[in-house]
Amino acid sequence: MGHNVVFSDSLLDQIYKNWSSLNEPESIKWALLRNAFKMPKDAESQHRELSSEIAKTIETEMFNGNQIESLIFSSLNTLSESLPDFITFNSSLVDQMQWERVSNIELTDGTSEAECDLFTLLNEFCCNAILPSVMGAQFTESYQLLATDLAAFNQRYWALALGLPRLSPIQGLPGAALSQKRLLYNFTKLFDDLTHPPVRRVPDDDESVSGEEETDADISTPLTKLNELFTKHEVPMEVRAAIGFQLVHSIIAEVVPLVFWSILHIYASSSVPETKVGKETPLTRIKDETKAWAQAIQPPSIHPSFPAPPEIRFASAKEAFSPKSFPHLRSCINESRRLYSSSISTYIITKSIILEDEEEGITRPGEEEQWELDVGSYVDIGLSQSLINSSPANYFSPDTFKPYAFINAPAPSSIMSPTDASNQYKSALLLSLVAGIIQLWEISPAPKKTFFEHMQEARDEASIGAAALSGEQKAAKDEAQAEKAKKARKEGKWVIPKAVDGAAVKIPKSDVRVRIRRREGLPASKIVRRIG
Repeated sequence: MGHNVVFSDSLLDQIYKNWSSLNEPESIKWALLRNAFKMPKDAESQHRELSSEIAKTIETEMFNGNQIESLIFSSLNTLSESLPDFITFNSSLVDQMQWERVSNIELTDGTSEAECDLFTLLNEFCCNAILPSVMGAQFTESYQLLATDLAAFNQRYWALALGLPRLSPIQGLPGAALSQKRLLYNFTKLFDDLTHPPVRRVPDDDESVSGEEETDADISTPLTKLNELFTKHEVPMEVRAAIGFQLVHSIIAEVVPLVFWSILHIYASSSVPETKVGKETPLTRIKDETKAWAQAIQPPSIHPSFPAPPEIRFASAKEAFSPKSFPHLRSCINESRRLYSSSISTYIITKSIILEDEEEGITRPGEEEQWELDVGSYVDIGLSQSLINSSPANYFSPDTFKPYAFINAPAPSSIMSPTDASNQYKSALLLSLVAGIIQLWEISPAPKKTFFEHMQEARDEASIGAAALSGEQKAAKDEAQAEKAKKARKEGKWVIPKAVDGAAVKIPKSDVRVRIRRREGLPASKIVRRIG
């Protein structure tokens, strides 16, 4: 059986118009479920019977009508609460947020600036904003390693999907296999708790009760609806876990890397001299066009000694679904999709398709040609998209990020699949996350430390451990170090890391060290917040 690859958007569009003539090969679908998500071998026939019903439930409960708006509304509420604490500038691990604890954070200018690993920070932060509305808040709070395990799994997704042994000589594979095991255990436990909710304890007559805490089974989420379908058909817990795991992974493996690449390129492309880009940079344009939607404000301080942290409010979830909203931000996100999408989706042709030459340049001038894709042959959609997106025939200097590439035109089918029901949901998440971060925070590259600086840090840490300092001595030492750092302050340069394959979008081979500050000059709020 032959494999077909197309090299132009017009031909790819014609394939999408004949989408009913294509099917995902069962062998490929089942191999991914078996190897990557550990679907039990004896569940194949039951899964095949229920696959269309499962897909319909996911589409109805996540990607349609009021449901998609409700999910985004919930994520926007979470972002309004968590974005001001994106960086808390606390030196104590106890006082830091979960995403700060894992991102190797280091204060570089008192409580004004912090240095951290950008991808790790964004992965943990984005999962916190996205997953509670999909899975339930109790599960995401109790499973502290959820975001870390999803990232480790995605890093070695294709090695796991191929069924390679855990101890194969591939860096990171043993850790990814352990993450896979933890994820499956916790997803199995989640579905078991949804099916058999913990029995509520009856309080004693003389016991005062302020209110029972709701469990994940009490709150309607896409996974609770999916579990109702599973319970109706008596689907085993291990099968439920594999399907739920695959659903969550498909969202995070696309959204998180695209947030990272978009933010990295927006800030990097805005840092070049004004003589090259003009006074308006991609960053300033995005700030300007999203400020009425993602409204960042500075509340008045309760006391001069305790400045109030900034706040952010999102105007409406509907704005995120309008294809005409935020053209500069959408263009940057679509350009990130063009550069970093790494799908290898393959479909089998069930009814022959005739492709026609609709544009000049595919064949010789004055000639028209047709191609027939035979029944039983395959069409490599993912590979076709990658070849189109990286071809100099379609994009001038295709390896360069161009922030304004898609301002005056919608993204072509090689970038946004018209048949993917999840596109609207994922795009709304991307817009919300990137706009929110840009409105509240300034990000700059951290300078690379020399070997001498690393040695000096190690010596300082050893001396602190050898002799405990009094409060006054420690304060004086911190002040002296801050003053020394200020005098010797270096400016970093943006370096775009090498991209390696993830499940759906490429991920950075190494993390990027950045410095983050609160954005200054925010509009003042007239409402004074009271304590208590």
